[in-house]
Amino acid sequence: MIRTDLFATVLIAAGLSYGQAQAQAPSPPPNLTVEHEGRPTRYEERVDRPLYFLWHDENGWHVHSRTGGRRQIFDGEIKVAGGKIFELKGIGGLEKKGDFGSLNRAENVLTFRFETFDRGDGLDFKVSGDATRIEFNLKINGYVRPQQVVIGPKREHPTSIPFTIPLPEKK
Repeated sequence: MIRTDLFATVLIAAGLSYGQAQAQAPSPPPNLTVEHEGRPTRYEERVDRPLYFLWHDENGWHVHSRTGGRRQIFDGEIKVAGGKIFELKGIGGLEKKGDFGSLNRAENVLTFRFETFDRGDGLDFKVSGDATRIEFNLKINGYVRPQQVVIGPKREHPTSIPFTIPLPEKK
């Protein structure tokens, strides 16, 4: 009898733990309130450490990488909520073996990886008018480094990675 009660207690506890884990969905990344419209100042200058440059302008979104002359791996994922990614273009040397950027079938998740030397690599793309936000999960050599992500003309940084940039409603 004690064995049956113990077994029932374990099953009930396991069921409660499983149910609680199911109910707790991961919280969305924080929204950034940074000025992302316009290329970062001093973008053309030489850098002394690996950096992402992220901005939006009349040609769409830009996610570029630069290094201080040493080979670095930039990889990540960009997710668009409520819309699609289109007109995806590689810049720099993305034709090199090992570099890639690809869209999922729904065209709302962009996965990329590039080895960047001094010159720089990157992706340029547009999002459809029904998109409500873009989530960026950017890594350098496999690590998240918020202080090495430069956003917009004021060269601001996210406080954490991943982060989300809300998009204005289209009228």
